[in-house]
Amino acid sequence: MHENHDKCINFPEKKVKWIRNWLERRRAVNEARKILNSCHEGKLFSQTQQEDLLALRKFFWREKMGSWLERLTLYRMAASLKPDATLVEIGSWVGVSTCYIGCGLRSGGGGGYCGRRYLSWFDRRRAGI
Repeated sequence: MHENHDKCINFPEKKVKWIRNWLERRRAVNEARKILNSCHEGKLFSQTQQEDLLALRKFFWREKMGSWLERLTLYRMAASLKPDATLVEIGSWVGVSTCYIGCGLRSGGGGGYCGRRYLSWFDRRRAGI
């Protein structure tokens, strides 16, 4: 038996980071699944909506722009609009809320637009801003 077990298994740092990220993503999705199942015994969202929400959670598991419950609220509000509703979101950073709103609108048959005015560092420097 070795005294120092760290020398026995020598994973590359890249592999360790990938495993750590995979475990964190898996934990986030499992927590989301529990929350969805606890929302009125899982009847608040249809099965298709739950699959959409879990896919979004899996994709945006690291993003800290708002809590997941806030994102659920955005999704639910967008999904509750009338079928031909159109929604406009002005301004976005990463696009997390845009994706939740868009998927909510899609589940209700609506559509939306997102606009953002963004100048890169290069554009601002060239314009003297």
